[in-house]
Amino acid sequence: MWLYNENHEKIEFLPHYKNRYIASVLSSGDKTLNFQYPIKKSANIIEEGYIRTKTDEFVIKQTKTKGDYLEVIATLNVEELEGKIFIDFKEVYKDIKEVFNIILEDTNWSVGICELNKKRTLSAHYKNAWELTQAAIKTYGCELEYDSYNKIINIYEKRGSYRGVFAIDGVNMKDLEIQSTSYDFYTRLVPIGKDGLTVESINGGKNYIENYTYSNKIKTTYWKDERYTIVENLLEDAVIKLSEISQPTKSYKMTIKDLAKLNNKYNAYEYSLGDTILMVSKEKNVKLKERIVKYIEYLDNPENNKIEVSTTKLTLEEIQKKFNDTTNTVDNLVNPDGTISGSNVDIKQGSISYQNLDDSLKEKVDILNNIPTLINKKILFIGDDFISGGTLDKNKTWCNILASRNGMTVYNYGINNVTITSYENEEQQSLSEKIDDILLEVDNVDYIVFCAGHYDSELELNIGTNIDEDNKTFKGALNIIFNAILAKFPLANFLVLSPFNRKNKEQDYVNALKEITSIFSIPFFNNLEELGINMTNLVQKDIFKIDDTLFLNELGHTKISYKYENILKML
Repeated sequence: MWLYNENHEKIEFLPHYKNRYIASVLSSGDKTLNFQYPIKKSANIIEEGYIRTKTDEFVIKQTKTKGDYLEVIATLNVEELEGKIFIDFKEVYKDIKEVFNIILEDTNWSVGICELNKKRTLSAHYKNAWELTQAAIKTYGCELEYDSYNKIINIYEKRGSYRGVFAIDGVNMKDLEIQSTSYDFYTRLVPIGKDGLTVESINGGKNYIENYTYSNKIKTTYWKDERYTIVENLLEDAVIKLSEISQPTKSYKMTIKDLAKLNNKYNAYEYSLGDTILMVSKEKNVKLKERIVKYIEYLDNPENNKIEVSTTKLTLEEIQKKFNDTTNTVDNLVNPDGTISGSNVDIKQGSISYQNLDDSLKEKVDILNNIPTLINKKILFIGDDFISGGTLDKNKTWCNILASRNGMTVYNYGINNVTITSYENEEQQSLSEKIDDILLEVDNVDYIVFCAGHYDSELELNIGTNIDEDNKTFKGALNIIFNAILAKFPLANFLVLSPFNRKNKEQDYVNALKEITSIFSIPFFNNLEELGINMTNLVQKDIFKIDDTLFLNELGHTKISYKYENILKML
């Protein structure tokens, strides 16, 4: 580390530190540097001086004597951002890179990576450039990375990824601290809109909604927001809010040996802030995957690194505040007859058209139009044991969990050990032979999800060509199935999921499935590459299997239910 004085002049190299670590926080992108230095050698270490590491520059903000050492805390150097003040800042309906270019002008900072292209309106009074970039996190729903050495801000929709990294007790997890609270826990919510609007007219005569996923206790709270004039919108958002508060909140802190930094042969297990990590502790009965929200990196002792992951949900007030941040300019615009004051904009079933609407309000209208929801919809699932659950109770499958969480009507036509293709020695009819009978039993669905092909790949059945019409080939059977589904439900939202990795034999069938869905223009999700579960990985197999089978257990189904819920909302 190099020390600079308050005038940014290089003073000396600092080789005698101990207990040096950098704490990084996902929510803000901020970092702090902490270390101890011998008091006898620390005369030049003063507040408002600077310290440079290999990757960042920090400003010394606090010193404290402790025995023979001086404890030092330094924050990320963003002084040039803090020095630029905006009295009135307002950029209407612009993409984030364009807004940041305006904010960063004449600061020596610039935008690096930018993954977002959505447009929003950012406005504030008496804020500096640093505070405006922080405000953009909420407005745009993004995550930032500040490179203080090169003076670059990288903008991500979501930092990190899941790369198969794990923390397992007895392997690389040294200790695990779990905090769980239920202070803001409720299972029943009474939503109230403008002029006493309640939801019983579309909620079976009940003015409340319930969620007993975690507990059968009846704990009731009220939520009132007079900006809601449409009962469907009130109910939809109430369901979302209740899902957040109907279970305890948990956070996990652990000390973890950073295998990748201890030995180059473990480079595959490198992780960083925002990455998703699999946690397994038999002692504390924990098996889950969550994102790293805080990372304390001991630069010289990676065996002492600490990470914090969290499943903590926002409180009801925080959720509402977040919603308010994106909708407050629509306040008082809605008239009793369902129109927006001062315009010819109609609100019907929560959908708003902004013909002749002022530009300053278009961003808020877009947000209201695009609130994704599955509430009260009907959904049909067709496939093999990935849908049926194998020996698992169907109510514990990801399909039924997802549907229950959103109050959906579910039709689960998953069949164990079924193939897509018809073949000579099959013990039961294939899906291509059953599809007409399945479709006869269901009417008027909003969503259809299809996932099969695991047994076709295991049996190495004939793939065929894209133009096949015979169900004796994999592609021909797919053509039959998709034609039947689209003929019966031409307006439904249709999603096809590929097989996931169970025996390392799926790739050719996934490629074939992708080709056929492309021909039909059906949305396709590649489980083989993106599911995050691989049964050829012995650690994951032990965690997610049922007994000695390749069926996913309840933990696996619960985990993937959230992934598919987000995908379905975007169809």
